[in-house]
Parts: sequence; structure tokens; C-alpha cells
Amino acid sequence: NTQDRAQMSAPVDNAAATPATGDSTAAEAGFAPMPEQDRTADRLTGANAYTPEGEDIATVSELVLDEDGVTSQLVMDVGGFLGMGSHTVAIDIDQVDILWNDAEDEVRVEVPLSEVRLRAMPKYQQSRSVMSDRACSPA
Repeated sequence: NTQDRAQMSAPVDNAAATPATGDSTAAEAGFAPMPEQDRTADRLTGANAYTPEGEDIATVSELVLDEDGVTSQLVMDVGGFLGMGSHTVAIDIDQVDILWNDAEDEVRVEVPLSEVRLRAMPKYQQSRSVMSDRACSPA
């Protein structure tokens, strides 16, 4: 629907998403904090998530919105291969770093948890407003 598409390209309010993980290998790879006005659902959905040490551990599959339409959590598929065997969890937006490499046009999400700790989290159950890449896919 047209309204969903407009929302998908609207900036995501991540004022609370300040650096949570401290030192990182991302800076060495040309990544810097992504400006808030560039943090759209289109860019965040599908982004890979990494530990501060650079281990690729998950993919952002959806954004959870609060009652005001502000992104409150990132839903991530942890592990697995081609959607098989993954464990889906939600992590608060203020616990991650959202980074951008302008030269590579690449978004990266850093989480302060290992894959083992993410897999130990409760499985995500959709209960609130969610935005995903599926929301803007043609039927």
C-alpha cells in the first residue's frame, strides 16, 4: 500500500541509538555512525548484524514500532542458512550501533552480544506493529 511505502522511506527515529558497543573493527573497515536522517526502514531491513569483533551473526528482518510509530526494536534472524535453522529475536534499538559505509553503500548493525547469547534469548513473537521488507513487496 502507498502509505506503507511512504513510511518505509521515512527516517527511523533512533535518537536513543547511540554507540553501545564501544571499540569496534567497523571503523577500520570504513564504517561510521549512520546519520539519523539516513536510518530508513528500507536501509535497515536486510542489514547484517555483527559483534564488535566483526563476527557476522544475524540479519535484520523487521523493525518493531511503538505506539507512536517510532522504531523500538530490531528483529533479527540469528544463524541459519537461507532462512533454515535461524532463531528470531528482538533487540532494543538503543542497544545497537547503526553504522554506514558511504563508499560501499552498506549498512551494518553492531550488537553487544555474541551469537550464543542471541540464540539464548526468547524467540520473537510478533505482537506489535512491524515493518519489514515484505511490507513493501508486491502481492
